[in-house]
Amino acid sequence: GEDIETSILVCMNILELGCDEIWVKAQSGIHERILSRLGDVRVVLPEAQYGEHVAQMVHNPLIQDYLSVGEGHYIAQLRVPEALVGKTVEEISLDDALAGVAVRRDRELLPFNTLELELTTSDTLILHGPREALRRFSDQF
Repeated sequence: GEDIETSILVCMNILELGCDEIWVKAQSGIHERILSRLGDVRVVLPEAQYGEHVAQMVHNPLIQDYLSVGEGHYIAQLRVPEALVGKTVEEISLDDALAGVAVRRDRELLPFNTLELELTTSDTLILHGPREALRRFSDQF
């Protein structure tokens, strides 16, 4: 992935050999566009993608991690805000666009539909929904 010219030539040669699936690391957006135009090539930009991932978590301190599931929807792990400690899952006001998935407590995943479950400071909420709804939820705290 470090030598752009070499990665393009190697990718072209592998395609000519008839390989069904090629994964290649790109160094930049331009490199990505060139590789993508060669054919059936899966191009990754790990530094840029991980940088974006970290920036989202820095921007929202409650978010511990998240996963894009496509079409603008995410599954996010959020630290339980102090305002929700001691409340039950039933007492949490979720936006209609959000769905509670689970509560992580220590090494255990507890179903979100356990309505009487009381949240603690060490719990993690696992929610599903569009980025805007997740942001609205976390911005309350």
